[in-house]
Amino acid sequence: MHNQPGQLNFYQKKMTGKLSNTKASTKNYTFLKILGLFIISFAVLFYYQGNKNRDIESNGIDSVAIVNYFKYISYIDNDKSSKRISFYRIGFDYHYNGSDYSSILELQPNEFKDKIGRDLKIGDKINIRHSMSKPKNVIIK
Repeated sequence: MHNQPGQLNFYQKKMTGKLSNTKASTKNYTFLKILGLFIISFAVLFYYQGNKNRDIESNGIDSVAIVNYFKYISYIDNDKSSKRISFYRIGFDYHYNGSDYSSILELQPNEFKDKIGRDLKIGDKINIRHSMSKPKNVIIK
């Protein structure tokens, strides 16, 4: 089997590096697939969160809930970064349309100050807003 002038056979291509590198292209495609899945996951998450907030804003009902759990949580992320993570975890019960519901929300310290602005204890009342169609979708007002 003779090659035409200027053409290389398989062995010559391999020796000169002109053979396509399938491993490198496979890694690139794998990376692109993982990146695509990551982007799609975040898009779905933001879409869901946006729908939840729009549902509460458009079909929401203001209500009062009774605090059944309250804790300020603060810790250092890890020894190397020394980043402090702080938030309030609030559990509460509320009643809507003949049913009782419970929920737990976490608020950043600045959110807590803006929305509640006082120390809480079990049995305190807080203002909430929840969806009419999905009463488990709730925010603290």
